[in-house]
Formats: sequence, C-alpha cells, structure tokens
Amino acid sequence: MLSWNPTPCGKWKLNFDGTVLYSLHHYEVGAILRNEKGDMIMAMARKEDEIYAVDDIDALVALQGLQMIYHIGISYLILEGDSLIIMEAIHSNEEQQFSYSLLLRKISILLSSFQSIDVQHVGKQDSATFRAECSSESHQPKPGYRILNSQLSDPAF
Repeated sequence: MLSWNPTPCGKWKLNFDGTVLYSLHHYEVGAILRNEKGDMIMAMARKEDEIYAVDDIDALVALQGLQMIYHIGISYLILEGDSLIIMEAIHSNEEQQFSYSLLLRKISILLSSFQSIDVQHVGKQDSATFRAECSSESHQPKPGYRILNSQLSDPAF
C-alpha cells in the first residue's frame, strides 16, 4: 500500500497534481500542504472546463499551490509533483521557451521567498494515493479553491 512519507523535522511538504479528463472536456488540479507530522494543514481542489496540455496543467497547479501557501511564513518546503518534465524545469531554473515558461517564472519568484526548497519528483502510483486522499477529504468537488481542515489562524481563511 502506498502512503505519505513524513518530511524531515521542520520541513513542510506541498504535493500537487493535475489531470486532464479529455472525455469530460475539463481538467482537475489539487494541492495538499502537510507538516512534518503528516497533518494536513491546507488543501485546494479546482475543476476547470478548458483543456490545456498536461505539462501546462502541472505547471499551473504547482503555481496555484505555491500561491496558496507562500504568505503563511514557511521557511523550509519540499515541493513534490509527478510530472518529471515540470519538476526538472522548476529545479533547473533555466530560461527555456515552453508553453508554460511564464508559469515557471512565476513559480521561481515564489520559490525565492523560502529559505530552503527541495524539488522532488514522485511516481504516478504515489500520485494516485494523493488523489485518493483529496477525494476522501473533500467529498464533493466544487468550482474554485477550497481550504480543507485548515489548522492555521490566518484570518484570510
């Protein structure tokens, strides 16, 4: 059975995933932030009716996940996703011309706000566990962002 692996002490993990559902003509994205104990701190899920390329979706959800958490003062973050192409592009931080290049620049700006960032690629099976956790905790998909089980005292939530 696949499960979430705890992070080193003091590091938080943001796991994100996106998928294109061509038969339904939409895509779905989600992100979960967990502390080193594995407690879910924040999560978001979103459904859109426009179809994009898979790499664009993965870059978009990485950006949306970082936008969700950057203001809460995390110093040490592990960014984890299942798209090897996107994770390598984020890690390399090189200027390249892709359809998602603007998203990568925005991701780079947000990542500069952390003291330490680890970029990790996970396999598709690990990603399936992530999607199962999202669906079991959120129950009913609704359009837009949702904060689930927030343990933060930020008045914006």
